[in-house]
Parts: sequence; C-alpha cells; structure tokens
Amino acid sequence: MFQNKVRKLCVFVLLMAMVALLSGCALLPFNNSERQIRNQLQQLDTYCKAEIMEWVEEVARVQFEDFQIDKNANDPTGLPVSRSPFAYEGRFIEWEYQLVDSGRLVLNFIYQAADDFLEDSLAALDQTSLSDIMEWLERIDEMDDIFVMYSSVGPDGRWLSGDIFEDEDMFVAWSFELDRFGFVSLEFVYDGAREFTLGDTFELDGLEVTVADEIAWHTVTRTWSDDYGMPYFSVELSLRNVSDSTQRSLFLTRFGPDGTQLDGFLGENRIEGAGDLRPGAEQSGNVYFEFDGEGDYIAVFRGDVFGVELVIPVDEVELPTVDHYAGLVGTWVWDMDDGYEYLFRADGTGTRGFGRSTSSFTWYTEDETLVIVAGWLEEHWDFSIDRNVLTIESQQVRGLRYRYIRD
Repeated sequence: MFQNKVRKLCVFVLLMAMVALLSGCALLPFNNSERQIRNQLQQLDTYCKAEIMEWVEEVARVQFEDFQIDKNANDPTGLPVSRSPFAYEGRFIEWEYQLVDSGRLVLNFIYQAADDFLEDSLAALDQTSLSDIMEWLERIDEMDDIFVMYSSVGPDGRWLSGDIFEDEDMFVAWSFELDRFGFVSLEFVYDGAREFTLGDTFELDGLEVTVADEIAWHTVTRTWSDDYGMPYFSVELSLRNVSDSTQRSLFLTRFGPDGTQLDGFLGENRIEGAGDLRPGAEQSGNVYFEFDGEGDYIAVFRGDVFGVELVIPVDEVELPTVDHYAGLVGTWVWDMDDGYEYLFRADGTGTRGFGRSTSSFTWYTEDETLVIVAGWLEEHWDFSIDRNVLTIESQQVRGLRYRYIRD
C-alpha cells in the first residue's frame, strides 16, 4: 500500500519535471528575443521618433516577426491623442516601451497635449502673416483632437464670412482664442476695400472693370436746373463679365475731397443704370461727380464681401469750352416744310416749332457737335453749313437727319 503511494508520487514528480522542461524550452526563444529587443531599444534615443519608427519598420518586422507590437499615442497624462501613433509631427515629446507577457511589445508615443500645443504653436507665429497661419492649418489637418472654428471680419469688426479668404492684398492680421479640450477660434481681419485709380483694372465679384485714363469735364447746360452752369466731371468704366454666371451692375457711393458723401448726379449712360451682364458680355458706363473743389474724389463700390475704392485726383478744373458758333445764329426753315423753323440766338437760347407752337431751348457747340438742351432732353447733333444750308444728323438716333435753309 505504502509502496504504491510512493510509486504514484514519483510518477507525478516526473511528469511535472517534464512539463517544466518543455515549457522552458518553449519560452527560451521568446526570452532570448526579449533580451535582444531590450538591448536594441536601450541603444536608441527615446526623444527621436525617427529612430524608433525606423527600428519598427526595418528591424522588428524582420528579426522579431513573431512578436506582437502594439503602438499607442498618449499625452503626458496618459490620455489618448490619436488613432495613429506616428502622427502629429511637431508635438512629439518622447517614446517608451514595455515588454508585456511573452511575445508582446508595447510602444508608447508621448505627444504634447492639444491645449498646450495650441498655445505654444500659435503664440510662435507671426499674426500679420496669412501664409504662416495657412501653413499651420495644413499641419494640424490630421490632428484628430484639435477643432478649429473660423471667422472673417472687416477692420471695424463687421462680420464678413465663416470662411478664410486667401487674399494677401486684403489681409490685415489674425488672432486666436483658446477654449478647453482642443478647441480654438481663429479670427481673420481684412481691409474693407482695395484701392485703385485712373488707368487701373480690377475685378469685383466676377466683373472685370477697366478705368479710363482721364476724366471728362462738363457743365450743366439745362437752364431750368438749379445747377445751371455748374461744372462736373465723369470717369468712364468698361465692364466685362469674367465669371460663369450673370452678374449685376455696380453700386457705388461718392465722396468729395472733404470726405463727405456727395449726392448722386444725373448724366448720360450712368454706370448705376447699366443692366446685368451674362458671362462674357461687355458694356461701359460713366461715374459722375459734381465738382466740389480740388482734391481726391472717391467712388466706393460695394461687393459681396470686399469692396473697391476708386480714388480720382482732381488738381485743376478743365472746363470744356462752350461756344455759340456765330454761323448758326439766325433763323433756319425746314426744307420739307417751311412752316417749321429754328431760331438760334447769340446768347445760347433759341426756339423751334411751327408758327406759334414753338418751344424754347438752350444750345452750344463743341467743335462740330451741336448740343440742344430742351427740358430733360439733351440732344447731340453733327452739324455742317454749306452756303445757306444747315445739315444736322443725330449722334443718338441712327439715320435721323434734317436740312434747314437760312431765312
């Protein structure tokens, strides 16, 4: 009985020894690999991400292919910062390792916390450089734990848009405000308007605008007007729709040399009255200013976001020479019906019509152009006198031509 118990105990001890021996043989390769891994990692710089990345890609996958390698990305407090342990360039602090169980290596990549990174990286940038902040935004695009909100405002703080305008000419500065948990608000400040002058070309909301090289001077010739005799000037603008959609005409506000707003001014072919333009269409119009002394006159054109200030320097008044051509003075009768006649007086007044049914007008000449102002109507005629025959042809209505004989 006793001998049987001793025999069973010996068998049990023998079996346990065999299990231990077999287990030791099985663990021997892993123990050897662990020693090699530990020795290799201890030779690397724990503050250099490039070294450990190269070791993982080129050494571990070849020499230790049976090892499971887990990679984590955490901040210094242990909170995870990314799904990708090799991301977040510029935020890396150091790496550390742990050999866990048998055949498993854990690499912990430690990165700067989002709030700390935001404060440090943004404070180091030039807040008057649009390129700096745009490059920074590209850099943080893959950072899952950072959330950026944008706003664009004018110089007076007026909200312009929730987007960023990559326009170096209009950009003034940017600023930031940090919140917790990786949230940051960026505010971009832009000039309200770009500045141009005579002879320039600019684009505004899909319209290419070319400004004439010179201004044209005029005088109010309507005798019924309170502004009769007042000088004013105009600037011609040529418009072309360079967008792929219909664009509306320009809207503007005028300012005189003292900075006060000027009233709108009536004139032919005003730019404000120009219609909408289809893609590729072209047309021209004038901007009119009443003369209010020498200095800079400004036309402010409003755009969807940014505007344009057209600065027009006026150093001297160049009034057109208003002439009353002496050869026109007198009475002229229509060659188709001598009951209809024109009377041109030397003082620039006149009458026209049949007999007693006549109407008054004022007139003057500019070179070979006869200008007749009758009420709201201003007529422009090419005129010529051959012996005693006056021929007038309208510059405004094609084919309208009359002849009159001196009485």
